[in-house]
Order: sequence, then C-alpha cells, then structure tokens
Amino acid sequence: MKNFNINDGIKEFTINNDENRVLRINTSDLQISVRLKQSEAELNQIAKECQKFDETMSVDESIDLLDKYDKKVKRLLDYIFNTNVSEVVFGGANCLSICEGQPVFQNFLNEAMSEISRNIEEEAKKSQQNIKKYTAQVKK
Repeated sequence: MKNFNINDGIKEFTINNDENRVLRINTSDLQISVRLKQSEAELNQIAKECQKFDETMSVDESIDLLDKYDKKVKRLLDYIFNTNVSEVVFGGANCLSICEGQPVFQNFLNEAMSEISRNIEEEAKKSQQNIKKYTAQVKK
C-alpha cells in the first residue's frame, strides 16, 4: 500500500518532563479555537457551579460534585484538542485540583493555548513568505 507522508501539525510534548506522559496535539489546528469557543459557556457554567461549594455541603456531596465536574471538564478538554489529553495530562488526578491559585486544567489550558498561538503565528509568517514568493513572480 502506498503512503502519504505529510506534516499534519501534530507535535509531541512531555508533561512535566515525564517521558511516560507524552501528549500529541495538532498545534496548527485552527478548529481548536472554534471548539474552545463552543465549550466556553459550559466551562464558565462549571466554574460558577464550583463556587457553590460551601460549609453546608456534606463531604459526600462535595466529593460527588467534584467528581462530576472533573469528568465534564476532562470530556470538554478532549473535545477541544480532538484527542485524549485528559488521560495524559491528569491521569487519575482531579483536574479541578488547585495549583498556583487556579485549577490544574486552567494551568494546562494556559500552557497549551500559548504554544498553539505561537505555532499559528509562525505558520502564518511562513505562509506569507510562500505567498510573496509566488506573487513576486507576477509583474504588474
């Protein structure tokens, strides 16, 4: 069978330098921004619901709610990145766990979206150079 070897934008990243935790995502996939925007309302709703935690909740209620929202956020992240990021990034840990003052999933999103933005900017510059190369040949 013949094969096409194409660069599809997929890059590999280790999580916290752990060679056993390798994330493969397409950093040039413009649909990531679309899927993120589509998921934004649900993520904001989850954030609001998580603010409802208070001392009147029982421990069991809190645990059940955290588990429920952990699963929802992981499902959304997998959808946004079009791959199973949650298993690689969080493993069995709850992605709502707080680290550096925000949920771990937010730390991941900040890092991933920063990398994706950088990559898209680089690719846009390369694309402009390619366009100029061909349009320069056309005389006015």
